[in-house]
Amino acid sequence: MFDSVVEAVAKAVLPSIICPILRDAAGPECRNLKRAIYFNEDLLEVYRQADDGGSWGYSNAKKVARMCPPNVANMITPDLIIQWLKDEGMTEIVQVIEETAGGRYWLEQQVLRFKSDLFGV
Repeated sequence: MFDSVVEAVAKAVLPSIICPILRDAAGPECRNLKRAIYFNEDLLEVYRQADDGGSWGYSNAKKVARMCPPNVANMITPDLIIQWLKDEGMTEIVQVIEETAGGRYWLEQQVLRFKSDLFGV
């Protein structure tokens, strides 16, 4: 039962962490996102450098992520992130990821980096 409660909370909270990171990193007309895909730039590093100590800054997000059971990190997949972006009305970001050469692979790598660094898995 505890795991299902944690998963429900994670599904409610994780989009509010991950989607804004992608939105902010995308830049005007998703130019920064396209560049990040083309040059395989790491969003987590950008997120870490931009940490202003705010409620969902890198350091706080990492603290919260490390308190979660490992199965929460395993829930995060590229497909789920695409769905969260669509649910949040960020269709332009979805379109760039899906239509830019290497976009899907780039997203997969970002997910692996987030899981490794933030969750420690």
